[in-house]
Amino acid sequence: MRRAIGLSQSVKKGHLAIVVLLIVSALFVLVYRWIPERRLVLMPHPEGTYYLYDDSGIGGANTASWVNADQHHWRCRREATLESQFCGFNLALGHEYSQGIDFSDYSELVLALDYRTQADLITVFLRNFNPAYSTLEDGNSAQYIQFVIRPEDREPELRIDFSEFSLADWWMNQRKLERPYRSPEFNNITLLGINMGSNLPAGNNDIVIKHIALTGPWFSEKHWYLGIIVFFWSGTLLYLIFVSVTHRKKAIETAKKYENLADEHKNLYDKTQVLTEISRRDGLSGLLNRYGLAQAIEQWHIPSVAPVSLVMFDIDHFKRINDRRGHLEGDKVICRVAEILHNHSREQDVLSRWGGEEFLLVLPHTSTQQAHQVGEKIRQRIFNDEYFTAKKLTVTISLGIAAMGSEQSFEHALRRADDCLYRAKAMGRNCSVVETEDV
Repeated sequence: MRRAIGLSQSVKKGHLAIVVLLIVSALFVLVYRWIPERRLVLMPHPEGTYYLYDDSGIGGANTASWVNADQHHWRCRREATLESQFCGFNLALGHEYSQGIDFSDYSELVLALDYRTQADLITVFLRNFNPAYSTLEDGNSAQYIQFVIRPEDREPELRIDFSEFSLADWWMNQRKLERPYRSPEFNNITLLGINMGSNLPAGNNDIVIKHIALTGPWFSEKHWYLGIIVFFWSGTLLYLIFVSVTHRKKAIETAKKYENLADEHKNLYDKTQVLTEISRRDGLSGLLNRYGLAQAIEQWHIPSVAPVSLVMFDIDHFKRINDRRGHLEGDKVICRVAEILHNHSREQDVLSRWGGEEFLLVLPHTSTQQAHQVGEKIRQRIFNDEYFTAKKLTVTISLGIAAMGSEQSFEHALRRADDCLYRAKAMGRNCSVVETEDV
């Protein structure tokens, strides 16, 4: 009953643990959109290195200048009579041209610009240095990654996903790159620039840079949800391991209890066997007592062991031995007689001390004639025993022998054997009598 209750409680706890895991996982799903984004401000930055460039040095129409450098307000002025090629702003992102910033931890470039120009196209570009295709000697060898801001894109804060950037065709056409390098790379950006490009309107074209930043989630949505799945199944696995370990521990404890109970049961059984054996044995001679003999006889199927003979032995003048030699010596006589009887009986025979100086030997598969031969051999062995001779002690026995028929009870046969023993005593002792005939 207790085990059933414990199992029920374990099942309830297991259900509760799974429900908790589901609730926590659902909360993680909902929390994702509320996690503050990762942000790296590139500009304004007190240590930022930035500069302007134009095409006036090669005879172009544009001249770049700062209107207010502190407010990052710069201007490209175009002369209407000359050809416009390039004019813009560069922000250096490394102390060396080959060492920049890893943008791959972010997902968007955020630009807050005040556009004071009617230019159709404004290009935002990044330069990524990779030794596989870039060299310090060739300043134009770093990837030229661009995004073109069109008039309809000009918002107060423009967010450009990195997936919207592409490699400039002119840069690709100048190089024969292997396939892995034909896509934009963002792991080592050394330069960020804004180019107002060709064909600027004549006159002043101004841009005020309010801020430039990188943003992105601390964890990608894919990795976040994958993490939730891993969390849920890891929690489930840990719970199952915990349950398995707990149940194994309980099983070991239960097995140990059963083992202890089995040991106790075995000890009790062994003690019971010892007590049972003690109850069946005579304490002095070690032979079966009456109870032990009765148990042995009860296990027989008399017809299957017939013929059966009973031999009743009695030590002659035993009281005289006790009176003259003492009870201790009398006990030794009983033990010696019992030993001789045991040594001359077969394994299938049942031998007992019937009481006092009387012994009873039950012989299966033995006729009274055969039993008489056995009894006589024992009588002579006791009479001539060296143990008694050494003690100058004459010990003799009288015997009564009777058959137990398959239809007769043990008690009836025992009375007849006892009658024969009585007759042997009456005949002068140290002899044997079989049934009603003198032998």
